[in-house]
Amino acid sequence: MSTRAMVFIDGTWLAVTTNRLADQHGVLGRTGGPLDFGALPRVCAQAIASQMALSSGIDVVRTHYFGSIATNYDLQDQDAVQRRSEFFDSLRRHHRYEVFRYETDYRGHRVRRTPGEEGYTPPEKAVDVGLATSLLEMAAVSAYDIAIVVCGDRDFVPALQAVRRLGKRVAVVSARGSCARELSDPNDPVRIRDFEVLWLDQLWAQVVSPAARPSPRAVADEVSPVAEAVASESSDDSPYADFTMSFAAEAVANDEPASSEASAGPVVEGVVTKVHAHGYGFVRADDGLDYYFRRADFTDPNLFSRLERYRSRVAFRVCEASRSGQAGRAVTLSLLGMTEAPVMVARSAMPNDTPTREQTPREAWTPRSSPTVASVPETTGDLWADDPFAAPKRRVDAAAQEAVTVSVAADVALVPDAVVLATSAVAPEPELTPPTIEAPVKKRRAPARKTASA
Repeated sequence: MSTRAMVFIDGTWLAVTTNRLADQHGVLGRTGGPLDFGALPRVCAQAIASQMALSSGIDVVRTHYFGSIATNYDLQDQDAVQRRSEFFDSLRRHHRYEVFRYETDYRGHRVRRTPGEEGYTPPEKAVDVGLATSLLEMAAVSAYDIAIVVCGDRDFVPALQAVRRLGKRVAVVSARGSCARELSDPNDPVRIRDFEVLWLDQLWAQVVSPAARPSPRAVADEVSPVAEAVASESSDDSPYADFTMSFAAEAVANDEPASSEASAGPVVEGVVTKVHAHGYGFVRADDGLDYYFRRADFTDPNLFSRLERYRSRVAFRVCEASRSGQAGRAVTLSLLGMTEAPVMVARSAMPNDTPTREQTPREAWTPRSSPTVASVPETTGDLWADDPFAAPKRRVDAAAQEAVTVSVAADVALVPDAVVLATSAVAPEPELTPPTIEAPVKKRRAPARKTASA
């Protein structure tokens, strides 16, 4: 009987890790990353079989993929979410994956981030819980002998320990630099695995997709600005982090020549929106478009240390145009000066883009005045004179009030002034003392006399 194995993939973790590995190895891929998902389960099973010295190999009976899909997102990211959904469908159709996707509420925020942009990261725990639940469920019904878990988070430690207690073996597939210490410790003090950790860094040549093409970093000696920005943002834990490389991927797919300063456009002015300590930043032109720049792009590189967000105004030339929501490329920058107060720059409106408070001009932030309400005219007449239902009750109330007034006046006339003054003063309220409760006297019962028996 062959050894059965099931593969459980944390899709959110794998998406971010794959982008980092792709940048290190100098390749780019399509949506979902440059991995060959058809070869990934087979390569992992072969590596485990070699550790077990099995001649018959390992039979991978099922592969589970756990990912998230955005809901309630900004309409600008409709194409990114659609491609994500198509990627999940391709895993089902072409590779026979069991795909579990969980909805993530973005509350109207953007899910597609550009390099250097600080986006909204919603809390995401359904993916981890779903993977742990399926892992234990399949182990409880003895659906596999070995669980191959592709992950890097310490949240799975309790689930992996429970699987081993059920008598199943566990293998962990991870990546260096993206793996928790509890999973990668060679001594395995928490007892979560039965094999050595399989590193994607070492299996990269076997799991990379043939469709992956060299990135600009591998083609040119100089690091491309987009790849450098992506590498600096590798700590992004968004499930849509893989779309940050789409601009560079499109440039490679279209075989566009690298732009140079000689082909730069006219001089444009704008305000610096971000300055990073690694030596790059972003500037927003007066027309609302964003552009990327590096320290070496200044006419005087020493000016880079003098930049401030939303206060530094610069002049530059456009080397690469901004398109598809991605930042362009700015060169030959020069510092024009500093504004006295921070300036909130408003982006230009895009199709299907609802302007927010941060994207609207400052003069438009003042709330609109409430509509004028006509005041009620004052009158001395009886407003209820024409009401036939209210008239009888008014007459009764008026008569009762007049009788009370007359009675009070007569009483005051009969009482001396001193008594009137005494009664007019407010008398203090009497103190209420609680009644004394006497304890009942317990009567002693007289002992019965003993009578002599006859």
